[in-house]
Amino acid sequence: MKSEEAIAAYKQALDLRPNYVRTLVNIGLAFNNQVEYLQGAQAFVSALCLNPKATHLWNYLRQSVLQADRFDLLEAIDKRDINMFAKHFKLINVNQLPKPNMDNLYNNKIFLE
Repeated sequence: MKSEEAIAAYKQALDLRPNYVRTLVNIGLAFNNQVEYLQGAQAFVSALCLNPKATHLWNYLRQSVLQADRFDLLEAIDKRDINMFAKHFKLINVNQLPKPNMDNLYNNKIFLE
């Protein structure tokens, strides 16, 4: 599966379970595979909004910002303060996550073949 297709499938998975951290991580990894490091970083920041204590997510974020030459963000990563990213990325409000949505479940290419 290509990264673009994987990202589309992961976004559909987020419709089903908007608070699933692993899906956000997979989106970030897929963007990094496409050399879209800032989009990958956005996905990792979103995952960290849901689970700020996950050390591996901070490491993934560090890798993305280094690849994107955003050395200005390293201090925020070292402090592990997700709020320091508000100027650079959209932060998820965990109290306002959308409700799971099953409307597009069977629109995926997998089910249409």
